[in-house]
Amino acid sequence: MKTMQKIITITGLLFVNTFLTVGQRVTDIVDFDSYFSTSNNDFKKNFSFGTYADTTFIEQVVSGGITGGALKPVNSVSGNDVIIYNSNFKNIIDSILETSISFKYDANLINPNQYQHAAAIWLIGKDNHNIGFYLNSDRTLSITSYNYAKGSVLTIQTGRWYKLVAQYKSVGGKFGDEVFAKAEVFDLGVDGKETPTSIGNHIATIFDVDLVKFSEFEIQMSGAKWGGGALLDNFTIKGIKGTTISTGVSYNANLKVINIYPNPVIDILTIKSNQPIKNVTLIDMTGKIIKSTKEQNVDFSYLSTGKYILRINLVSGQIVERLIIKNDR
Repeated sequence: MKTMQKIITITGLLFVNTFLTVGQRVTDIVDFDSYFSTSNNDFKKNFSFGTYADTTFIEQVVSGGITGGALKPVNSVSGNDVIIYNSNFKNIIDSILETSISFKYDANLINPNQYQHAAAIWLIGKDNHNIGFYLNSDRTLSITSYNYAKGSVLTIQTGRWYKLVAQYKSVGGKFGDEVFAKAEVFDLGVDGKETPTSIGNHIATIFDVDLVKFSEFEIQMSGAKWGGGALLDNFTIKGIKGTTISTGVSYNANLKVINIYPNPVIDILTIKSNQPIKNVTLIDMTGKIIKSTKEQNVDFSYLSTGKYILRINLVSGQIVERLIIKNDR
């Protein structure tokens, strides 16, 4: 379909506004290059912080990115630290919604005691039910919803730029609950400008009727210094825009404080939540489910020392993940 473009020049800066009819596919790109002041920049204009995000966890810097500015993860202390794109996108059967974020990788930044992501993308539906696409600190790709799927270890080098691409498609299928999901990482070279070369992907079939039935998704993105993400750049969405403008208020609106202790754990891990918990799943670092329980005291005494992922499914549909360290006495 054809589009009409109106080009406006203001004080030497070029802005391109594209006017499209409802239902047309668009490509939105935020390159984080426009920075005029702390209140006037393309980060502040296009994103808001999640309700429970620590707003100091990320900042826009004016240089160091692929073409200029970029986002710099400054702190990584909470799994709820996200930024939210200001436009929702439609969820249409058999139509691919593609989102990507480029990141500069630095393995020296990784905190081994934290479960963080170098780059992550979430599609959030009603009641905060979501699907997430992650490049984890152990260099594996994960796709997570009510299902948990983890891919193989990728070869990623410090000092190079990469791009995480998330593809989502509601299929429906015979039982109306099938979703196609793909996470892929591309090498962009030292300067971020080389022809993208795929270094690995992870494809999962998710069976989740809630994801299929949502009419729109809120798009969330994050990256963590402690996960190896030194800089984030060139956020892109390809799809059909929805009718809702996201403000950040909806994210985690129902999520209250969750306390998990002790961590590291030797025997019993305790979970305290002000919101009802549906179930708790314990997963090892290969993606194998060790146990699933409704108990909020989880026995680690019989497990080998090492790292585990604790996945908490709340009744609201929100999913919270934490890295748990199992120590010996």
